[in-house]
This record gives sequence, C-alpha cells and structure tokens, in this order.
Amino acid sequence: MDASKINGNIDDDAPVHSVRIRVGRSIDGFGLSPGITQEQRLAVESLMKNAFTKLTGDLEGTYHPLTGMKENVRQQLVDDHFLFMSGDPNLKAAGMERDWPEGRGIFHNADKSFLVWVNEEDQLRIISMDVLGGDVTGVFERLARGVKAVGDSVKVESGKEFSLDPRYGYIHSCPTNLGTGMRASVHIDLPGWTQEGQDALMKRCEELKLQPRGTKGESGGATGITYDISNKHRLGYSEVELVQTMIDGVNLLFKEDIGHQKLYKIYPYMPEIKSKDSLVAKFVTPSIWKKMGDKKTATTGWTLAKACACSFKFADQGVGIYAGDADCYTDFATVFDPIIQEYHGIEAKAMHTSDLTLSKIKGNIIKGIPVQSVRIRVGRNIEGYGLSPGITRDHRLEVENSISNGLTKLTGFLAGTYHTLRSINEETKAQLKKDGFVFMSGTPSAKISGMDRDMPEGRGIFHNEDKTFRVWVNEEDHLRIVFVENSSDIRGAFEHLVTAITSVEASIGGDSAEKKFMCDPKYGYIHTCPSNLGTGMRITVRVDSPGWAAHGFDLLTERCNDFSVDCKRVLTETGSTDGTLFDISNKHRLGWSEVELINMMIAAINKIGIEDTVLQLKYRIADIEPFPEIKSVNSLVAKYVPKKVWDRLAAHKTKTSGFTLSQAINCAVQFDNQNCGIYAGDWDSYKDFADVFDPIIQEYHGIDASTTHTSNMDISKIKGNINDGIPVHSVRIRVGRSIDGYGLSPGITQEQRLAVETMMKNAFTKLQGDLAGTYYPLADMDEAVHKQLVDDHFLFMSGDPNLEAAGMERDWPEGRGIFHNEAKTFLVWVNEEDQLRIISMEKGGNVKGVFERLASGVRAVGDSVYAECGQEFALDAKYGYIHSCPTNLGTGMRASVHVDLPGWGKEGMEALQKRCEELKVQPRGTRGESGGQTGNTFDISNKHRLGYSEVELVQCMIDGVNTLHAEDLELQKKHGAGA
Repeated sequence: MDASKINGNIDDDAPVHSVRIRVGRSIDGFGLSPGITQEQRLAVESLMKNAFTKLTGDLEGTYHPLTGMKENVRQQLVDDHFLFMSGDPNLKAAGMERDWPEGRGIFHNADKSFLVWVNEEDQLRIISMDVLGGDVTGVFERLARGVKAVGDSVKVESGKEFSLDPRYGYIHSCPTNLGTGMRASVHIDLPGWTQEGQDALMKRCEELKLQPRGTKGESGGATGITYDISNKHRLGYSEVELVQTMIDGVNLLFKEDIGHQKLYKIYPYMPEIKSKDSLVAKFVTPSIWKKMGDKKTATTGWTLAKACACSFKFADQGVGIYAGDADCYTDFATVFDPIIQEYHGIEAKAMHTSDLTLSKIKGNIIKGIPVQSVRIRVGRNIEGYGLSPGITRDHRLEVENSISNGLTKLTGFLAGTYHTLRSINEETKAQLKKDGFVFMSGTPSAKISGMDRDMPEGRGIFHNEDKTFRVWVNEEDHLRIVFVENSSDIRGAFEHLVTAITSVEASIGGDSAEKKFMCDPKYGYIHTCPSNLGTGMRITVRVDSPGWAAHGFDLLTERCNDFSVDCKRVLTETGSTDGTLFDISNKHRLGWSEVELINMMIAAINKIGIEDTVLQLKYRIADIEPFPEIKSVNSLVAKYVPKKVWDRLAAHKTKTSGFTLSQAINCAVQFDNQNCGIYAGDWDSYKDFADVFDPIIQEYHGIDASTTHTSNMDISKIKGNINDGIPVHSVRIRVGRSIDGYGLSPGITQEQRLAVETMMKNAFTKLQGDLAGTYYPLADMDEAVHKQLVDDHFLFMSGDPNLEAAGMERDWPEGRGIFHNEAKTFLVWVNEEDQLRIISMEKGGNVKGVFERLASGVRAVGDSVYAECGQEFALDAKYGYIHSCPTNLGTGMRASVHVDLPGWGKEGMEALQKRCEELKVQPRGTRGESGGQTGNTFDISNKHRLGYSEVELVQCMIDGVNTLHAEDLELQKKHGAGA
C-alpha cells in the first residue's frame, strides 16, 4: 500500500464528484461476522474502542457505538451516509446480524474523511474518502496510513495482527473480498457513455478491469449521467495495482466520453446547476456554455466548468464562480462581466479607482462609542501566477518562498515571524488557533473550487510581535493582509494597513515587474472571488449596541442598509445570538475607493452609535442621568459639554475603572468657581471622552489639535542657573506620574489603589544612594511621625472640596502614604491627586541640582515600578504623561522658587502678573494657589505643562527669575525700597 508507487491521478478536468476506497480487516483469533460469538464480538468492539483512542493527527476522531445511540447522533450519521443498518436478507441468513446492534459501531475522524465500521460484514471495514473531489492518490495515501495506524493500535492493545493468509491475502467473511479486500471507486459524470448505452459502458469497463454501477449501490441502477466506477478485482493484484488500474481506466473513460459527446452533438456537456438562484444560474446559459465550455486559459488551463464547480455541486451559492487566474476575467468575460456588474451594482463602462490617501479620511469614529475592535483586510495576488483555485503546485511553492522571504525583511511595527503550515509544530499551531490566526482547510467551497489542493503545502501565516498585523499566504488569495486595532481608531488602523500593503509589495517585488500585485484598470485588484474585486477591502467594526439589540436585529439591518454596510450578530461565549455585540462591515468592494469605504464606515458607526444611546434611553437599558445643571457657567466644561454631547456620552463607562462623564465633570456641576472643571478617572477617559477632553485641553494649554508632546529631562541641556546673589529661599520641582493599567485617583478602585501602594512599598526598597529612604503609610500612622511630617510640610491632608467631589478621597486614608529620603530632599506622595507625585527640593537657589535629582529620582522610581509589575508610566504620544487633571498633562511639572522681590512688591501684584505672563512664568503667594500674598516673598513657577519639554520649562523658569530679579533692583531704586 505504498502510495508513492501510484503514477498520476484522475485528470483535473474529469467531472468526478467523489472518491471512496475501502478495505476489510479481521483480527486474528476472533471469529468472522457469520460465526463470531457474542463474547468475541464484544471483545472486538472493546479492543477497537481503546485502539481508536491512540489515533492521532488527521486520523483522530470519535467512536459511536450503535447500542444506546442518541437520536441526534444517529440522524447525523444517516445524513453523512455513514450508518450501516440491519435488515439485509443475505447478512441475516449468513448469521451476521445476530445480537443486533450489540458490539457494533462507527468511528470517524474530525473532517469525516476516514471511517471505520466495527462488526458489520467484517470485523473492520476501513474507509477513506473525499466527498468533494477526485484526489484518488490523496484518498489512498490516507487509507494506507489509516490501515497501518489501526493495525498498530490493535497490536498494542491485544498483541494480535490482522488475519493475513499467504495464499488468499487478507481474510474476509465473503470469499469475493479475499486478497486486498479493496474497493476503490469514483462517482463521475459520463454523459457521452450514457448516450452510447449501458451495455457498451459495461463492455468497455470489462476491458479496462473496472466495474460500473449506479450511484445508489450494486442493485440501485444508474440514474442520470453519474456512474460509480470501481476496480473489478480483489485477489491476485496488489492494492497499488488496483488503484492504478482504476485511475488509468477512469481517465480513459473520460477521454472517450468526450468523443461520444461530440459524436452525439452534446459537447461540451453542461452540468446541472444546483444553485438555482445563483448568478451563475442566471448568466451561464446553454448557448454560452456551448461557446465556452471547452475553452482553457493560458496561465493555468482553467475552464468554465472548474470556475462554476461550486454551483454544480451545491445548492446554496450566491455568486457561485471563482477565477483560476487573471485570464479568466478576460477569456470568460461573457460570464464574469455581467456577474460582476450585477453583484457590485456597477455599469459596464465603470472603471475602478484605488485611493489610499490618509488625508482624505474625514474624522474618525467618535470616542465614547463602545467599539471593541476595528479589523481591515485586503487581498492581493502576484502577477504571473495562477490564482489559488488554479495555481500549479510549483508556482504555489514559488509564491510562498517569495512572500516569506519578503516578510522577513519588514521592520518596525510590521516586523514579525512567518510560520509555514507544512512544518508548523503543534504548540505553535495551538497558539495561532487560540489567537484566531489559523485559516482552516476543508471547507466545501475551498475543496470544490480547487483552493485546497496540496494543503497545507505552500501555505503559511505571518504576524508581527503584538499580533495586530498578519498575512495569510496562499489561502483564497496569494496574500490576505490584515490589520487589527483594539480600539475605535479606524483612521490609525487604515494608516497602518496602507503602510503594510506598501511595505509587503516592496519586500516581495522590489523593482521586478513580475512581482507586482495584479491590478486591472477596470476591476481594480484581482481576486479569486469576483465579489472581492476592486479594493478587496473588508472593514469590520465590532461594536456594543445594547440599544439596537433591544430595538431588534432586523431593524438594525435595515438601518445599516441606509449606510451601505452589513451587520452580523456576534456569538456570546455560550454560543447564543442574544448578545449586544455586532460586527458592522462594508457592503461594497468595487466602484468605491478605499478612502470612500473608510469614510462610509465612519459615518455609519457614528450615526448608529449615537442612535444606540437614544434607544438605550427608550428601552431603559442604561441608567443615564439627565443633563445636569453646570454651576460653573464660565468653565471649560460649560463650554464643551452641551446636551447633545452629554446624550451621546453619558451612558458610556470606561474599561479600566468604569468611569463616567458624570463623574468626570462633577466639580463643575457642584461648584460655581471652576475654571477647567473636569478630571479623568483613568487613561481611557481621555480617549473615550475625547470629544470633551480634546477641546478643553487644547484651549487650556493653548495648543492645536495636531500638537504632540515631547519629554526631555536631560540635565546637560539646561543653560546656567539662578544667578548668585538672588535672594532665593528654596527650590521645589514636582511631577506627577500614573502607572499604566490602573485607574487614576478619581476613578481608581479600592483594590487598584491598594495594589498601587503595595507595589510602591516594594519599589521604594530598591532606591539607592541619596534617594534611599522610608515610606510612611497614612493608615494607622504613629502620632510622632504624623507631627514630624506636618512640621516638614510633607503631609497631604483630606478635606479638599474639589478632591472630595472628584472622588479622590474615597476610602481615606487607605492606600495613601509618603516616602522621603534621609536628607528630605526627595519626596513621593502615593495616591493623592495622582498615583505618584514625585518631588525634589532644597534650600537655596540651585535649580539645576534640584532638577538633576528629580530626573534621577523619576527614572529610578520608574525602573523600580517596572521591575515590580512590568508596567511603564502612562505616557501618551499626544498628551505626554497622564494625570488626573488635564491641566497637568504633558510634563506634569511645576518648577518653583521662593524668591524675595521687594521692588515688584511695591510695583504691585497686577504688574508682576503681567510681566510674568510675558516671561511664561506664574507668580503666587508662598501659601499656595489660594493662600494670597504676604510680604515680599513670591512663589515663581513655570506657567505651562503641555507643549514644552521639562528642560524647556526649567530653563524658562531660571531665565524668568533671573530677569525678574534684575528688574526688581531697578524697581527698588524707583520706589526707594531696598535693604
């Protein structure tokens, strides 16, 4: 049973429906079915149950005993034509149905291509089949492996071999099956031989050592033009010889059938189209078939019969046609053109335009719409090769080699790993399956269309490190390029996809013309399936829409149609379709550019998302508060949270801490004195409520929408210091930091706050040198420690109305504390307004030294945190370091000195404030923001946080203080003030 000895296979053009090869086997030491005892039969079944559990790989499967079989299992076996029944008079008379159904059963593998009957006519009937094609060699190879694997398992279980007689071969109940016990058969259409007549076919088969019969079995007769052709002999020939005889004979019968078709003027014979409602049924008429049925393309020899094979085989096809190469779209244009035009809704003169220009994208999906992910994919095929249904084996391997070599050259966020399916290990395969990256073979359409030939050879999967970018190689198309964004940022996803497409084409082709992607001026990018022509792009947005779920799926489908998008339910974890998640995808591929499709999707999701909020109110799904009265009427919240924004965002809760817009703006609602009036409960808040935060941040910090933040704490970039002789009492520089993955103080959960404190306790123990010190938790603090921290002005207190209203004082004082070094020049507050407030300070005017210690301390704390939990500080590319209050975004830095300015004291606070504004610094009293001014000592600090680096802000403060002091000396002279 050496499959490598088989020469060739069934002709690709032969209309073969299926292949089935079976052998019988009997286990030495047990009776055959007519004579086997009840005890022996049960022993054989028990032996086989255990033996089946040892089968692995594609042979692994399930055994179904006939005794006690559930009705649903029985019905499935009937539907699959796997069930053997009682009631045959011959088997009854021969004694084979005694004790029915005891000791009998059926085993099959997962894809139902390998089957074993237990204790039917023989102890074992082992079957390999392909119900969707004509790969006789593949079916025989599987049978050979299966027979060996079953025999090995039986040997392990019982020590017994299959009964093999040196004269008569494998022993069977019926002497007609002695020898190989093999019946290798195909179901094939022979319309020419049908015209020639049954007697003529039987005579010819006799000459070819074959046996024809109807597809309903030995006594079922022939119906229509489909015949079951099998080997005639069992004994006296090897298995390889019988399979070879069947292959050669069927190929010859097919060739002769074409001659008979021509003789009877029915060539080329048009098969029955089973998909009656398909586009193939509409546009592939007998007259067209007559003209084109025998035509073959130059690239792969593709025919119209192969193109329409799925419509001939199945009754459920919508389009029903696949191209085997790019030639198909020209050679069979009489068929493809009207199908394409009707499917895509375009005119015959339409021309496709591709456009990947990012600047033409209009906006983005509104932050706050609960989008779980955006997935965008395109297909691409390389010029000069057949498409997946028609590509030759050598060309497929060549395509894989070219693509895999190119993919390894990708850099940056695209860099990753290629896994070839033909040699992938089980661990990697399991991980790819878990990630949802594996494309599966064996779908009926893929098999019948020819896309599954030689699977898994020449196929593979590539993905980048963070698994947001992947490429399937030689699935339905040469390449399927996919980018996934686990947020609502469809614009970002599209930008990454465009980069990927360009990079992949460059990596596999360079300047070589034959390595370019197939692109037709009329139909755009060429694909295997005409439904994907044009952009080949499918955009899928997964969105949570509880309002629409309550309103009804049919109504959501109708609404989606208004925006030229489709919707599909997402199954829940239990397999139900009653959830609130929906996949929304574009309807069109051809006739619209990529940019247009993205813009259509943005418009659809935004509108459907806004309507979902209204529907939630209607069906009382969400506990949405009414639009509140904002008491701080002059605040930025009052300006940027109108009712229409509230209605859209009020129901939303952030993922990290479940924070709402109501919580965010509570200070502006409670008090009438707020300037900004909003706090973030987590990093998500800035993203999910971006329609509120973005304009507030931009106005407060005086930046535009395109601004991005740059951090720089390089002490060497500071020029100079506070000039000697300037009466500076002290320097204090602080920054805030938040740890990624935890809520910010207004939204942080009790559990998260305690976790942050525990993490920081451990992190502080790793600080060394002048940073080493002691952590003092506020909970259960010793009175002496408490008094010392008060005396040092290190203790932060509860009771601030803003912090209380913002939710920052929940569970006080739990999870809070203070760390300082021995010299009391380096301090960290834990879980006050921010998770961390890191402070460097000292007496005198050495700003540069204080900043150097701060930079060293921030880095050391960050390293310690990362060592503890593997998390970085939350750093946004646009807004810098994340803080609870948007006024602190960017650097989160306040660099201040206490300096005597008696001249400016005489000139007046208003004049000082005006001058400080010009110098980009901020003056205030030494008692803090609301403490007022006493004496000639002022607190001078940087005005800005965002839009400037740390170095720039410190430099600004140094230069500003030096300038103010020089001017103060002149003002002292003016006012007669001085020492």
